Amino acid sequence: MPVPNQTPYIIYNANGLTTVFPFEFYIISASDVQVTLNGETVTSGYSVSGVGNVSGGDIIFLTPPVSGTVVMLERVVPTYRLTDYQDNGDLLADTVNKDFDRLWMAIQGFGIHLGLALLRPLFGGPYNAEGYRISELAEPVNDQDAATKKYVQQSGQTNLNRTLRVPESFVQTVQPAELRRNKLFAWDNSGNPISVLPESGSAADVMIELAKPTGAGLIGTKYGSLDEYIDNTPSLLATKYMDATEMAALESGDLSVNHQPKVQQVMDEAHNRKCSVYFPPGTYCFDTAVNVWSYVRSVWGDGSATITRRYRTYFVDGSTTDIDPARDTRKLFRLLNGALGYISVHGIVFDGNARSIEVSASGTSSTTGIPDQTYYQDLEPGGTSPYVHGPDGNIPVPGENYYNHAKKLSGTDVFDCVFRDAPGGCIVGNFRNLKAFSNSFLGWYDHAIYAAGSAFADQGNGILVGDITVASNTFRNRINTRGNGAVKGRFGFDRYTVTGNTFDIVDYCMAFDTGHGMVGSVYAIQPWGQITVTGNTCTCDSYWMMIGNNRGVKWFDNGWMSAINISNNTVQSKDRILLLGVSGSDDYLMDAYQVNISNNTFSAPNFLSLYTHLTNCDWRIESNNITITNTGMIIGVDQPEVSNSVLRLTNNTMGRVLTTSTGNLHLSNFERVIMKGNEVRNLSMSFGSYVTDLTIEENEFRYSTALPSKPFGFMYSSAGNGFNKIKLCKNSIVGSPIRFAVKCSSDCILDMCDNNIYGITDYFLELNATGYTPKTMRVNNNLVIGGALIADLPAGVALGSTSSYMELMNNTLRSATPGTQQSCTILRDGGAQSWLAHYQTIRCVKNTFRDVSNILRINGTASGAVSTSNKFWFGENQTYNSTLTCNYPSINKANTDVTQTLSV
Repeated sequence: MPVPNQTPYIIYNANGLTTVFPFEFYIISASDVQVTLNGETVTSGYSVSGVGNVSGGDIIFLTPPVSGTVVMLERVVPTYRLTDYQDNGDLLADTVNKDFDRLWMAIQGFGIHLGLALLRPLFGGPYNAEGYRISELAEPVNDQDAATKKYVQQSGQTNLNRTLRVPESFVQTVQPAELRRNKLFAWDNSGNPISVLPESGSAADVMIELAKPTGAGLIGTKYGSLDEYIDNTPSLLATKYMDATEMAALESGDLSVNHQPKVQQVMDEAHNRKCSVYFPPGTYCFDTAVNVWSYVRSVWGDGSATITRRYRTYFVDGSTTDIDPARDTRKLFRLLNGALGYISVHGIVFDGNARSIEVSASGTSSTTGIPDQTYYQDLEPGGTSPYVHGPDGNIPVPGENYYNHAKKLSGTDVFDCVFRDAPGGCIVGNFRNLKAFSNSFLGWYDHAIYAAGSAFADQGNGILVGDITVASNTFRNRINTRGNGAVKGRFGFDRYTVTGNTFDIVDYCMAFDTGHGMVGSVYAIQPWGQITVTGNTCTCDSYWMMIGNNRGVKWFDNGWMSAINISNNTVQSKDRILLLGVSGSDDYLMDAYQVNISNNTFSAPNFLSLYTHLTNCDWRIESNNITITNTGMIIGVDQPEVSNSVLRLTNNTMGRVLTTSTGNLHLSNFERVIMKGNEVRNLSMSFGSYVTDLTIEENEFRYSTALPSKPFGFMYSSAGNGFNKIKLCKNSIVGSPIRFAVKCSSDCILDMCDNNIYGITDYFLELNATGYTPKTMRVNNNLVIGGALIADLPAGVALGSTSSYMELMNNTLRSATPGTQQSCTILRDGGAQSWLAHYQTIRCVKNTFRDVSNILRINGTASGAVSTSNKFWFGENQTYNSTLTCNYPSINKANTDVTQTLSV
């Protein structure tokens, strides 16, 4: 039978229990199996089964081998022939086959053992021990003999015994021959070998050695040799490549020398070494911008280095748009962060030198040949591009583009710097993730900090600038009086935080704008995620903050909600505090914004000019102290885009300090207005006709006696449908107010309850002639001194419902001087149409009238000719020293069912 290709051995680890160990190879005789235990051959104590079986058999031990014993079963056939064939004998197939089978079994066995031998390739090369040790070697004799471990150790020890030794595990090599020639061997402070001059050498010899290019390596520091310290320092010196003339100009402040080329050379090296650049003290003059590449980590100084420009920038002759590159001082530093670079700039003075150069005002450059102030930026951070920028060009970063801002690692920190006398802006550009803190900005012509994104031609492409933080800086612009605002953000920032700064500004303090401008035929906008302005102290000649929300197409879908948080600021403005939109323009819309203005102290001629249309917005103006000297506490617009917007005006102290007239408190622009817990001085409210719900509750209104007129509140216009709900409750109104004039919708409910109204000089509640009478009107629990609580019903007011109901209950009307009668009326009905004609029931019950004349002043033609069956109830009232007039027909008042002390 054929001999299959088999592995003629198998190895087991005994477990102390098993007695049967199979083998999977063909044997002809039981003696062909060799059994070893732990390498020792055993010949008894077992039996063999499966002889002649091609697939193998079993070795069966009488006693199981001890646990852990290595049991090896191997086919070992004799290497000699067992069969002798005779002439003319029987040549039986079985005999021949077994004879040949033994040959192949032997060949297989030798093949296994040959694979364990020390071999080399046929084509030459070394023997391969395959990681195994070679033992029992003889000691080497000839040069090419293998060495034993013993021989190597003895030779090494012999050489070591003859060597100059140190206890440390490592020591530096000695210097090369050109440095140690004709010198003595010595050791430096670190114990490393050096070469020194012989004792007989002169000081001149020493100076010659130190003056060589290798001299720095001969000077020791606590950080190693001076040469090592310079190579390992984390910052390069900006003066590294400057010559004696350039260094002298640096020290003297001579602006005739341009330091830019040598500083740029250092920046190139810093990029390649991925390190920082330090500016030693001095005045550095740049004729063109220094590029700070992506891998420069920091540009810094100790506050003694000043960066400046010596001349103005020019256009190319004959052009009003192209800058002459030979005379381009627009920027001092251009920070090319790219997609990966995070660069800090600190401890530097930036002197824009606007006092010594001519700068055109914004918009006038075309007439002068000189770029206007908007062209200049002392520091232009970057970080918006998808590249690594370096002296050899721009390297694309895989997976990056301009818009995937959330993944970019770039950013800029600017701190402990001074910016002064800037001809344009100080920190301006399409930068990403800027943190500017603890800087001083002392004079600029354009903006101190201006961060802007950009929209490319296709929607969804462009530049977003990420997070901007402006903290603990000083902004003072009383030097360059043509300067624009201090802080500005436009289009495409996620969060803009302005906190803990001090402003003293000739223009505005800050402005934020969502608009980019026209892209093709559409206006591109990008709402921000959040603006946070907190803890600032400010004085300014223009508005404190401007917010522009242009209508347009949202360019990026970045998933951010939009919020504005203004808190804990102290502001003195000569114009106004907040400006949103443009008066008379419908181009501004704020949609889905959360606005919080809280815990601020504001003083200005005007507080809030709100010309922006509002939808889906929640505004909270709470716990502020607001004083105005002009008339605009809140100036709004009356327009229909108010859906799902609410104003919560709560717990503020707000008022006008002058008494020439009342200030304006426009409660418009919103669908719902909630005014609660405020202290209001010398202000008149104006209600938007598109407001549907008006709540005025728990406020204190005070009016100076010096005011010529004191209107409490009136409609901004009659354009809208008017209120569905009016709630005027729990207020204190002091100082002879007049006119709470409102327009009601056809579905209006009016509650005027629990108010204290002192000194009404004429009438108070008045309905707008273009509206309706409320379906339900409750005037309860009010304390009224003087005047008329409810005015005559004007002509033109439409009937709200044939089943409308009016309730006048538990009110107290009294004279300002107890014991002396004074006119004080709860209801006047002497106009062109009668209140009773509009109400199925008017209940005037359980009131207290003391020392008042004209409790009821119902004396008109219309009231005397009411043609309906509507009823007027007058009962359970307490009257003392009081009078009334009521000419309703008897049928309309015959239902008075309680005995009266004063008959109607």
